[in-house]
Amino acid sequence: MALPNVFGTKKSSDLKRMLALDIGYEVVTAAVWELQDGHAKVIKTSSPIEWHEERVEELTEASDVAFEELGKESVEIDEVLLGLQEEWVEGAHIKEDRKKYLRGLKDQLALKPIGFVVTHEALSTYLQELEGGPVNALLVEYTTAVIAVCIVRAKTKTPVVVVGRSGESIADLSEALTRIKENQYPARIIVYSARMKQEELDKEKQTLLAHDWQKVFPFQHIPKVETLPHNVVISAVCLAGGGGTSQMAEATQGETQPLFVDQEVHQNVQDVSTDFGFQEVQMDNLKSEQIGMQTETEQEEMNRDEEESVVSPSRKQFSFSPMPFFHALKTPVQKMWNSLSAGQTLSAKFHSDVRGTKTLRILSVCVVVALLGGTVFGWWYLSTTMTAQVILSLKTQPFAQDVEITLDSSLKQSDPEGGILKVDRVEKEVEGERETNTTGIKIVGDRAKGKVTLFNATSGEKTFPAGTILQGPNNLKFTLDEKVVVASSGGSAQSLQPGTASANATASNIGTESNVSEKTEFLIANFDKKSYVAVSDGAFTGGSSREIQAVAKEDQAKLEQLLMKDLQKRAIDALQQEQKDGTKIIPIGDVAVKTKIFDAKVGEEAKLVNLKLTVTAHALRYTTADLLPVAQYMLRSSLPSTMVLREEKTQIDPQEIQDTTETSVKLKATLSSEGIPTVDRSAIVQSIQGKTTAQATSILKERSEIGESVIRITPSFAGLLFGSLPESAANIQIQTKVGL
Repeated sequence: MALPNVFGTKKSSDLKRMLALDIGYEVVTAAVWELQDGHAKVIKTSSPIEWHEERVEELTEASDVAFEELGKESVEIDEVLLGLQEEWVEGAHIKEDRKKYLRGLKDQLALKPIGFVVTHEALSTYLQELEGGPVNALLVEYTTAVIAVCIVRAKTKTPVVVVGRSGESIADLSEALTRIKENQYPARIIVYSARMKQEELDKEKQTLLAHDWQKVFPFQHIPKVETLPHNVVISAVCLAGGGGTSQMAEATQGETQPLFVDQEVHQNVQDVSTDFGFQEVQMDNLKSEQIGMQTETEQEEMNRDEEESVVSPSRKQFSFSPMPFFHALKTPVQKMWNSLSAGQTLSAKFHSDVRGTKTLRILSVCVVVALLGGTVFGWWYLSTTMTAQVILSLKTQPFAQDVEITLDSSLKQSDPEGGILKVDRVEKEVEGERETNTTGIKIVGDRAKGKVTLFNATSGEKTFPAGTILQGPNNLKFTLDEKVVVASSGGSAQSLQPGTASANATASNIGTESNVSEKTEFLIANFDKKSYVAVSDGAFTGGSSREIQAVAKEDQAKLEQLLMKDLQKRAIDALQQEQKDGTKIIPIGDVAVKTKIFDAKVGEEAKLVNLKLTVTAHALRYTTADLLPVAQYMLRSSLPSTMVLREEKTQIDPQEIQDTTETSVKLKATLSSEGIPTVDRSAIVQSIQGKTTAQATSILKERSEIGESVIRITPSFAGLLFGSLPESAANIQIQTKVGL
C-alpha cells in the first residue's frame, strides 16, 4: 500500500525530506533521503550501529546513535521509512512479537514510521534496476553470528534461510543451500555485509571462489562471486521508498553516481501508520511541541546553555578581564553631583513650579546616597557570596602487566598479597542442531537361496544342526536353514548305499557370486567328503548386491565438531550478556555435552545426517570492586604513589590456563587498567583564588595531571562584573572528572 502523505497529491516540484532506518540482524543503519521532481536522493548515511535483540530498548538506543550521526541533515525530520528483515513480517503487517521493538521510535525518539519494506526484496529490486535486467543470483549476507541466504530469479525470491556462522564459510553456505533444496542453483553469488570491512569481505569472496561447488550442488556452471558496498541495504531501502521515480542519485563524500529504482517497488512499501497505533499527523499543522522538538528560540537557548556548561578540548576558551567598576561609575556620579550643586538643572526636571533649591538639594543628596549605599552593599554582598565551580579533566595513564593470578570461588573476599581473586561460577545451557551430507559407502543386497541333498557314507545316523556351514567352490559359504538328520549308509560292501536327506540352505554373504549352479558339491563343516557331502538339487538364485550412500563415522565426528564449536561460541556470547555494570565474565573453556542425538546411526542409508546437541558452558564471574585491590597490589611496582586505578577500566585478559581444581583456576593473564592522578584540592584552590578566569585557566593548564578545565561562576553575571574567582577559598569548589 502507498505511504501516507508522501506519494499522494504533492506536486512533483515539492521537496520532501525523510529518514530511513534499516534494522538488520545485529546492526541498524540510518539515512536521510529526499524526493523532488520525481527523483529520490540519499543525502547522508550513518555507520552501522550494533544492537542485540535480548534488550528491547537497545534498538531505540542504537537508532538514536545512528540518527545523531546524520547531524544537521536529520534535524526536525520525524517521518521514517523502516527496512525490516523477512522474519519480522507476516503478510502485509509486522509480527506482533516484533512491534515492541519499534514502539520506542515513537515514544522516545518522537518519530513517525510511515511504512516499511522487506530489505531482501528491496535489495533484489535495486539490483535488477541497477543492471537493467533480470538478476539470477544467490544473495549472501554476512553478519558476525549468521549468514542469510536467498535466491533471486528475475522478480521472484526464495524465502531467506538463516544459518549460524561456525567459522567455516564453505560449510555454512553449504548448509544454507541444502536447506533451500533447489534443483539448480544460479552460477552467481553476491555477498555483502553492513559490518565487515571490504578486505574481510574480499577474503570471504576468495574462499568461496576457491571451492568446487559443482561437486556437491547442482550449479549451472562454476559460480562467480561478487561483493557489494557496505551501505547498499540502506540505499536500497531509500530507493524503495522513492518507488515512483525512475532514477536516484546517491551523494557520498562529494561523489555522485546513478542508482536506479524499480517503478513498481513502492508496492512493497507497507503502511505502518496504524500498525502500532500511530496516528497520522499532517506535517503542515504539526507544532514543534507535539513531536518533542524545540522551536528556534528554544534551540538557541539550549545551545547557549551547552556552550556555557562544557568547554570541549577543541573549543577556544573565553575569559573576562576585571571591570574597573568605580572608574566606570565615577563620571556619571560626578556629573549628577555637579548638577545638584548647581541646584537648577535637576529641579527643573522634577517640577517646574518647585521653589526653594535647598529642600530639593537635600532630597537629591539622599537619593544619591541611597543609590551609592545600595551599590556598595550589592558589590560587597556579591563579592562575598558568589561561588566558583572548577571542573578538572584529569589525564589518565594506561597500565598493563602480565601476571599469574588465581581465581577462587570458595573465598569470601580477595587476597591481594596472595594474588587470589574472589569469583563466582556461572553456567549457561544452549542447544542447537545442524546437518551435513553423508560420505559413507555401504554394500547392500540379498543372499542366494537353494536346496541341497546331504549324503552320509558312515554306518551311523548323523544330525546336522541349523547353521551348519556348507563350503562351496571359491570358498563360498552357505548355512543350513534347519536341523537335518541323515540316516546311516546301507547295502553291502560291494554296493554301498549312503543315507540321504534334503534341506534348504542360504548363502552367508550377499552378492551374485553365490548364485551357484545345479549339482554343485559342498563340503559339510570340517568333515571329510568321503564321510559326508552335500550336493545342490538345483541352482541357487536370488543373490544380489549394490552400493548405497550411508552415514560414516567420520560424518558424525565432523558434524559434532562443527556444531560444538558453534554452540561453544553461542554459550560464551550468552555468558558475556550476563555481564552487568561492575561485573566481568572469564570463559574457562569448560563445555560439557548434556544431550547428543543423531537422526541416523553409522552405516545407515542416508544422504544427510542431523545432530541435535545441548551443551553447558561454565565461566567465572568477578566484580571490579573485588579485582581493584588485587590489581593495585600487583601493579604497585609500576603505579606511581600519586595515582589510583580507575575501577571501570581494570580488567583481566586471560591468556593461558595453567591449573584447575574443583574450586579454583590458576591462569596467566594480562592485567590492565588506567591510573587516575590524585589531586590536592586545597593547593589548587590556594593557587587560583582571587585570580582572573584567564589567570586561573593558565595556572591549571600548567599542572601535568590536568588536561582541560572549565570554570563556572554563580551567579553568572558576577563573573562578568568582577572578572575573577572568589577571594574566599570556601567559595571555590573543585570537581574532577576523567575524560571530560
